[in-house]
Amino acid sequence: MKLSGQTAIITGAARGIGAACAFKLAQEGANVVLVDLLSSEETVNKIVQANPNSKAYYHEVDIRERAQVQKVIG
Repeated sequence: MKLSGQTAIITGAARGIGAACAFKLAQEGANVVLVDLLSSEETVNKIVQANPNSKAYYHEVDIRERAQVQKVIG
């Protein structure tokens, strides 16, 4: 659990390379926040099922919109 207690924000995480990165980071112990224009709920469910100790969240966000990004990062 190299990344235990760390949080990673992954853009383009609904599928493909972004989803794979989120999955790997969760395997390493990170909490992951998936950000994409598409729903990432399915990917979050897969991450949580495979890594019950990790927390995974998703936000449907257009990263070209500054206000939407600000809501994610606080």
